Amino acid sequence: MPCPALGQDNLCSIQEHKPVRCRAMPFMAFKDESSQSDLLVPKLGWKCDTGPNAPVVYRDRSIVERRDFDDERAALAEQTPGLQRYVDLLLKYDPVTATRLTKAAQSAQPGRVVVGFVSYLRHNRNLDIVSFARAQQPVLTEWAEKTNGSPQLASFNTFYRDAATDLDRYLSVK
Repeated sequence: MPCPALGQDNLCSIQEHKPVRCRAMPFMAFKDESSQSDLLVPKLGWKCDTGPNAPVVYRDRSIVERRDFDDERAALAEQTPGLQRYVDLLLKYDPVTATRLTKAAQSAQPGRVVVGFVSYLRHNRNLDIVSFARAQQPVLTEWAEKTNGSPQLASFNTFYRDAATDLDRYLSVK
C-alpha cells in the first residue's frame, strides 16, 4: 500500500521532516547489514527506479549510504532496555502470544506475528500518550479501512482496528 504521506504527485509530502524509518528505507535496522539484499528485490507495484541508471544503495553486502541506517539502528538500541522489559512481561503473562511467537520461529518459512504496542506506551515515561493517541488513532483507522476485506491482510486489519480502539481509551479520558 502506498505511504499515507505521499502527495498527489506521488512524492513524499514530508520529505524535510520524515522519520528516520522512512529515510532508512528500504533497509531494516533490526536486520544485520549483510542480510539486507532480500529487501531490494522489486515487488509488484513498486514505483521506484530499479533500472540500470538507479543509484546504487547496496554493494558487496554493505549499505552504500549508511547514515540513516546507522541513525535508525542507534535509535533502536536506545529503546532496547524498555522493549526487552515489555517483551519479558508479554511472554510471561500472555501465553497465547508466546505460543504464536514460538510457532512462527519454528516454521519452515519465516513466520509473522502481529502484536499490539499500546500497552507498552503506558510504560514509556517520555511519551505524552494523549498526544500520541491523537496523532496515531486517525492513521490506524485509515489503515484499518484500507486493509478491510483483504484476506491476505486480515491479521493487519485486526491489529489496526484493535490498536485504534486501545487508543480511543486515552482520548476519552477527561
